[in-house]
Amino acid sequence: MWLTLVRWIGAHRILLAALAAGLLLGGLAWGIWAIRRDGYETGKAEVQARWDDAVREADKTARAQEQLVQRAVDAIGTRLSADLSRLRIEHRTINRRIVDEVHSVPVYGECRLTERVWRDLNALRAATGAGVAAGSGTAVPAIAADR
Repeated sequence: MWLTLVRWIGAHRILLAALAAGLLLGGLAWGIWAIRRDGYETGKAEVQARWDDAVREADKTARAQEQLVQRAVDAIGTRLSADLSRLRIEHRTINRRIVDEVHSVPVYGECRLTERVWRDLNALRAATGAGVAAGSGTAVPAIAADR
């Protein structure tokens, strides 16, 4: 029986060598896949941990900023309430008669005018019915020497 098995192995040694090589390669492939999967899971866990830390830090910062804003709003509300409580409202009725009448007349004598601008102003007053030709006042005074 053993002799038959040895003869059979001798006859099929190429087939058995191929089968052994296949088992060896399959074992190596499975080992590489397992190591890669473990590395992937480890990396995934590390990335998730960093993400969770960043989210916790952002929440902590947001809460701190919200507390700061709330304190500022409370301080403004307190100050506003205090300032508004000091306001006094008085109602008075004022009855007066207007006594003064306002009359405006343009005076160009205080400006430094050139001869040409002076003539243009008088021509404009005459053309618009506000000058001497229209019977409503005197001409623009002549150019005076610098004081």
